[in-house]
This record gives sequence, structure tokens and C-alpha cells, in this order.
Amino acid sequence: MKGEQKQLLIIILLLFGLTGWSIGQEAQLIISIHSFNDSILLPYPNNHKITKTQILTSHDPIFIANNDQFTSEGFLGSGTSEDPYRIENLNITYPNDDLPLKNPYHLLAPIITNISAETLTLDGNVIIEWNVSKDTFGHSFTYAILYSPDNGQSWTTIASSLTTTNYTIDTTTITDGMHILLKVQAVDSIGFIAQTIYSETFLVLNALSPPIVVSPNGGETLNETVTIEWDASLDPDDHSITYSVYYSSDNGITWTLLASDLTSTSYSWDTTSVPNGLSYLIKVTATCSGGVTREDISDSTFTIQNPAGVPGMTVLMVLLALGIMITIRKSKKR
Repeated sequence: MKGEQKQLLIIILLLFGLTGWSIGQEAQLIISIHSFNDSILLPYPNNHKITKTQILTSHDPIFIANNDQFTSEGFLGSGTSEDPYRIENLNITYPNDDLPLKNPYHLLAPIITNISAETLTLDGNVIIEWNVSKDTFGHSFTYAILYSPDNGQSWTTIASSLTTTNYTIDTTTITDGMHILLKVQAVDSIGFIAQTIYSETFLVLNALSPPIVVSPNGGETLNETVTIEWDASLDPDDHSITYSVYYSSDNGITWTLLASDLTSTSYSWDTTSVPNGLSYLIKVTATCSGGVTREDISDSTFTIQNPAGVPGMTVLMVLLALGIMITIRKSKKR
């Protein structure tokens, strides 16, 4: 083959369905590269055959983080052993790599090693440790730690470009009472990423957590009697907790107490006792027996619109008043 250009076919086989990418096990991304003279017979369905005369399309490095990306990128396969995901007919080059992946490429993901079920509540400074990541060619690695407050839908970076396999997280920078996932990423010097998400959810709790207003939380139109609801506060020292509920009719400029010393997480509010309006908010405060107070307010304003626009009076009261007036008028006529 001296003097003759070799062509490469990259086949990525991720058999998640059979082997899984399980926490606590070594997770590997396997990339196989084959060079050939005239043709190669591959173990795909129907003995898929690619010849040297086929034109390969130039392409930047491809990074795959989950199965869905194979589909969104338009690659073939279904991810099973009989029909693996396939990236084919691409000429992928790595200008920063001295060894253009001439052998199968293995990348070992970092795995958190010092967390157990007894440490799923985090407070203060917490040390996170993980194993060293490696790849086939001995590339250097940096690491990043991220957390997700919404079960993996979004991620916030705690630290990046780390060269050690441990990091101390200051949990006071994360909202108390928040349930989070932790993820450690390893990035090698040519840009490949391997990552592990810890399988359990952590509760961050340094002090009394705020109650969270659930309803009304903004955008509603309310009338008659409604239920104000909130999520309970949590206290790391198991202090007793009571709640107070306030409303504002002027978008938070002034507040009026509705109820105090509540131990439940709901309160029934007769909205006919207040004027109709467009700028209402609810505030709930939690106070523990240790003297700490936290609060939460509706995310945005809501509307109160009761029938007839008569503030402070129910329909029954209006009818009663009309009845008295009619009786008085009849008496005068006599």
C-alpha cells in the first residue's frame, strides 16, 4: 500500500441494549476503523459491502453522547446487536492527533467512587472523587463536574478544566432544598467526551429550605374560594416549622397577612373578601423553631375576578341587601 492513499471507514457500535451504560461499571465508547484495498465485507445485515471506488465525504469529528443523537444525525441502525448504529462513508480527520486512530479506540468514562446511599444529603463542602479516565493512545484528560436541578434536562457547570480526580463542591452555592443529579465529564486532548451521571439524586440542605409556592403561581384567573398550596420546607436539624401566608394586590409593593402558625402546606382563601384586580401575588414564609425564616413568592401575578365586581360581598349578601331595601320601600308606601 506504499504511496497509495488509504481510505477509512469508521463504524461506531454502541450496544446499549445489551450491555447498558450502567453506573458503577466501566463505560466504554468503541470506535472501529478499517482500511482496505478494493473492498471489505462487513458483518452488517445483508453482508453490507463497501468498495474502494466509493467517494468518502469529509467530516469533522463526531461526538455521540446518547442513542438519540444517532437518529437526529441521520445515521443508520437501531442500536441492537443485529442492527447496530452505523456511521459510514465519511472521511473523518483529526488534525491535532499524531495517531489518526489506526486501531480500535477505547475511552474509559470517569465514575464517582466515594458516594454511597448514606451520603445522598449534601451540605457544606463535599469532596467528590472519581477514577482516572484513559484512552487507547494515552491522550491527556481534563475533567468537569456538573449538576442538574431538573432530572437531566439542563446542566450547570460547577467546575471545569480539572486535572485532578477529585474536587470539593461548595454546596452553599446551590439552592437549599434542591434535588440534583451529579455528572462527571472527561475530555481527552482530541475532544472526545466520556461522562457518567450518578444514578441517585442528591438533596442539598445546608439550612432551612424555602417553601415553594405551587398555586397560584402566576397567570391564573381566580374567583370564589381557592386553595393556596406550597411545597414544605426542609430543615437539616429537624426543627419544627410553621408557615404564614400573605397576599399582595399591587405586585408585591405591600403585603397583607392571610394566616399564620400553619403546620399544613395549604390554605383555603375566599377571594370574594378582596377587590378584583390583575396584580395579585402570594407569599409563603416558613419559620423553624431555631429562628430561621425563609420565603417564596408566586413567580408572576395572577388575576382575581369575582362576579358583579362587588368586592367584599358574596352574591348572597347582595341579594340579602336588595331584599331589605325592597321591604323598606313597601313599608314607606303604607
